[in-house]
Amino acid sequence: MTEKLVLKLAAYSRKFPNHPKLENVLRGASRLVSEIGGWWYREHFDEAKSFCLFIGHGRSGHSLIGALLDAHPDIVVAHELNALNFVKNRISASKRQLFYFLLSKSRLFKQKGATGSGYKYDVPSQHQGNFESIHVIGDKKGGGTSDLLGREPKLLRKLYEMLGIKINIIHIVRHPLDNIAATSEEIYNGSVKEGIRQYFRRCDSVIDILDKYGDKKWVSYLTVKHENIVRETGKNLDSILNFLDVSYEEEYIEACSKVVFNEVSESRGKVEFRKDDIKFINKKTLEYPFLEGYEILYQK
Repeated sequence: MTEKLVLKLAAYSRKFPNHPKLENVLRGASRLVSEIGGWWYREHFDEAKSFCLFIGHGRSGHSLIGALLDAHPDIVVAHELNALNFVKNRISASKRQLFYFLLSKSRLFKQKGATGSGYKYDVPSQHQGNFESIHVIGDKKGGGTSDLLGREPKLLRKLYEMLGIKINIIHIVRHPLDNIAATSEEIYNGSVKEGIRQYFRRCDSVIDILDKYGDKKWVSYLTVKHENIVRETGKNLDSILNFLDVSYEEEYIEACSKVVFNEVSESRGKVEFRKDDIKFINKKTLEYPFLEGYEILYQK
């Protein structure tokens, strides 16, 4: 009940831009509830060693990987809280407040059982929405985080200054044609040109983030291919956990592997790519090292 209340207060605190006094009251209430929740879990929150962010494009498997990590007994990953936005808009004023928002979001997602698109990522007999200890805590909001950092890169430093712990960035990539097709269909009413424009605009944001913070001691990043997670879940999940410096039991890996389909879903057939679209995509992908290995094959 408390988790739902604090998230509703946070959501409503941004819905009345023409009523700043009401926004301030709701924001204050949200902070108060989250401060109490943060104090209640203070021993667990204060033991967190790193914060995990996701960057990349929507429909790349962020929800899947976030759910698998949230199933780990020592990891809490919220489903699309948009933590950086909480920092930007001063909804969270402290580490414990932000962590309580994240834990609340993790628990509510477990209760809901599915994403807005209807996909279910429940890992039976594991720790989604719960934990034994917290070594890593984070937020799964890949596309939104990329866009926000692209516009306001200083938010990452601000997040670090609030938390005082290392930030681990997981960058998930997927075949460009599948990302572009999904974006074109779902956001731009089938306009491939707009989908392509959005795709490479976000690629530029990712490059800017990695260039700006890639040499900072308090930031680390790992690029993961969606297709590899699907085809070899255990092996690639092991790499992610090593990156996060978290150990695991084989039972956890086996449980995660069982819920992942071993075939990659391809969205590229949902829209029509013209030959000049493919030619442009082929040329443009060469500008981004993280897209290396993707062959842009197309048959009409």
